Formats: sequence, structure tokens, C-alpha cells
Amino acid sequence: MELNTFSIYAKNLEKGQQVKSQVEKQGFEYSETFPDFMITVGGDGTYLEAERIKPGIPKLLVKDSLVCFKCHDEPLDEMLAMIQAGKSQFKEIIKLEAIHGKGRLLGVNDIILRNENPIRAIRFKVSLNQDEVDPNLIGDGVVVATPFGATGYYRSVTRSTFSQGIGVAFNNPTQAKQPLLLDETDELSLELTREVGQLVADNNPTIVTVNPGDRIMIRKASEVGLLVSHNDQ
Repeated sequence: MELNTFSIYAKNLEKGQQVKSQVEKQGFEYSETFPDFMITVGGDGTYLEAERIKPGIPKLLVKDSLVCFKCHDEPLDEMLAMIQAGKSQFKEIIKLEAIHGKGRLLGVNDIILRNENPIRAIRFKVSLNQDEVDPNLIGDGVVVATPFGATGYYRSVTRSTFSQGIGVAFNNPTQAKQPLLLDETDELSLELTREVGQLVADNNPTIVTVNPGDRIMIRKASEVGLLVSHNDQ
């Protein structure tokens, strides 16, 4: 696997230019159009934005933030040297899709349905592979996460993580409800029955309004993300 050309995605443009110069000095060629890989400079959210805007391009995550659980710990020069030595590999991560009446949302971390009005809980039905699991859940909503996103909002709700499958966390339900751990082939269906909800994916600014009677299908997407990896990260 040869990776010779790269592009940069950074929230801090000055830092991005510094990284660009550093990578070029190590022998890589900058390319906006057809890069072999993309370097994201920032935190976890920077990667999510980059994957949404430029999907499918292998990403190398470089930390320039207080929070970046997925970034490599090695110095950039060492990571680039490993790439040039052919010691890198692509790690594939699953994505989730949410099919709703107005289209489709795609998420690397998670798909979230929550109450639009913070003082009013939503009511919704939950089905798994067309079999009803719960006919009347009341709470702030649900977080459906990938293993990549298990350290994010899912962990905040459940105080747990997972490494395989799809996790379903129930956000502040009126009655105790344990999270579900699904297989990658499972399909989760949510039907709002009362109040107005909001459907979002990752840190995507697109917010879909969900009304009573609306149904949402959440499942593994056909698309995947690719990370440039040098170890078991």
C-alpha cells in the first residue's frame, strides 16, 4: 500500500499550514483533488466533519485539541515514516444510516433521536427486525452508536462502551431501561407517538424534525470509513 499524496482538513488554518509544510518536507505531495489520504488536524469532531465532507478517503488523525480519543499518540514524523516504510494499514469502521420520511442521515459515531422541547419527554415505539421491543418508551430519546462512537454520547448515557455490533442507549427514560447491543445485520425501528423530536447524526448541523406518527429505520450503512492505522488503535 503506497500513500504518496495527501490533503489537510483542519479547523485551525494556521496549524493546518504548519502540518502541510511538515508533511511536504518529509517527501509527500499535497493534492486537493485525488489524495491517497487525508490528515485531520484537531479533535474527534474535526474527523467527523472531514469524513462527512470528504467520505471514503483514508484519514490520519492528528491531535490539536484537548479531546481526541481516536488520535494517534505518536509524533507526526514517526507516523509519516511508518507510512513511507509500508507499515501502515487501513482500518475499516462501520457507519449507520437513518432512513426517514425526508431522506437519509449518515453517521460515523451515532444517530440520535431526542426531544425538541427539553421540558417535554417524547414517547416512542421500538422495534427490532420488525418485532416490537417496547410499545411505549417515555424519555429524552435514544442514542444509536457504532463501536467507533461508543466512547462518545453512548458512554455518557450508559457509562459503558462496546467494541462490536451496534449499541442502543435510552436517554433518561422514566423507567429503567438497559441498553441494547445489536448485531451489525439488525435493523432498529423507532416510531414517535407523542411530542416532537429531533433526529441528528454525529455533529452534522442538519436537524430533521420528527412528528408523531413518523418512523425511522436505523441500520448499518453500506458505506464505511477508513482510518490510517499503525497498530490496534
